[in-house]
Amino acid sequence: MNSEFLNLRDDEVEMLYEAPALVAILIAGADSKIGSKELKAATKFVTEPKDFWVSYFLEVGERMPVLLNRWMVEASKEMDVTMAKITVTLRQLNSILSKVDVKDAVRYYDFLLQLSEKVADASGSIFKSNKISKEEAALLNLPMLDNPARYQYR
Repeated sequence: MNSEFLNLRDDEVEMLYEAPALVAILIAGADSKIGSKELKAATKFVTEPKDFWVSYFLEVGERMPVLLNRWMVEASKEMDVTMAKITVTLRQLNSILSKVDVKDAVRYYDFLLQLSEKVADASGSIFKSNKISKEEAALLNLPMLDNPARYQYR
């Protein structure tokens, strides 16, 4: 476990590990069709080296395919219900990130925003027009998450 997570409960740490897959499925499924290009882009992005929480990202890279598959199966049964469940689940990050160092929380939040953009960009056509659907655009800034930068002003 990362030393940054020592003040978090096990379920909160698990949420941090699951959040990238949730963001990927949320954005990819916003238009009711999850494409393999979107999931590949998400997996590639989470496995790219980051300059913080290095061991966390190594673990996320290993877990990502399993988590994406699990949520894909759930989404294939009831897309609307799954999207609502993901939104509610992601809201839990607000309280979790408030327990993490503000600098790290902001970096993690920015990482999730970048991930959402990568997934949305991947859904462009074969001609690389990178058209983001209206549904994806509405979720791109992850409105269920608070910007942790405001935690420093509490």
